[in-house]
Amino acid sequence: MRGVAGIALVVSACSFDSGGQASSTSIGAETSSSSDPVSSTDESTADPTSTTDDTSEPSSDGPNDDSSDDPSVGSSSDGDSSTTTELDDGSSTSETITETCNGVDDDGDGAVDEYSARNSSCGSCDYEVTASGVVQSYCADAVTWPEALQRCVDLGASLATLHSSTENDEVFAATSGVNAWIGLTDAERELDWVWHDGTPLDFVAWEPGQPNDLGDEDCGHMRAEAATWNDDECTGTHAFVCRGPQ
Repeated sequence: MRGVAGIALVVSACSFDSGGQASSTSIGAETSSSSDPVSSTDESTADPTSTTDDTSEPSSDGPNDDSSDDPSVGSSSDGDSSTTTELDDGSSTSETITETCNGVDDDGDGAVDEYSARNSSCGSCDYEVTASGVVQSYCADAVTWPEALQRCVDLGASLATLHSSTENDEVFAATSGVNAWIGLTDAERELDWVWHDGTPLDFVAWEPGQPNDLGDEDCGHMRAEAATWNDDECTGTHAFVCRGPQ
């Protein structure tokens, strides 16, 4: 008997410049002499007033005011800080960080190298979003059932659980004609087959005459020949399919 696969699953710094000095303007000081002290006093008191008015103009029209009115100063930097992220490859993106195949938990969700919009394959696993909306990964490495389960968990997923004929057919299509582990087991109680993740066994597709528990076969796989299941010894080695979270 052989095992089938499971379904896997599947932002900067601100800077701105301000500068410039307001230039002061001096009032032309050529004064006409006058013998009349009153007239001279009137002219001298008028000049300071005029000087005050003139020197107030640069402060309102100076570079500092211009920079505060310029929407490109600060606002674009703020936008950059909240949206732009430098990626491992040196490029930048304004989108939320998503996973890549690099052995690092890029998106901080606790899983490494799982499916994302930018990560459609990693190592021996090819990810896809199926027509039914399930994220699955077909992994070609031939491993034991327990190893397959752990590999899926490491990807933030689980060994494939199949709950409809549509999902079953999708997994079979992904396995490319090889036996592949899925998440079926009766290791806890003989002939009491369950999905390892505890979801209901609400759909079955056993090959006729299976499971037969020949030689202590406690783990299930998708058959290479058809979209049906077979039981096999858990220490056997097959490819596997992971299923991502819904």
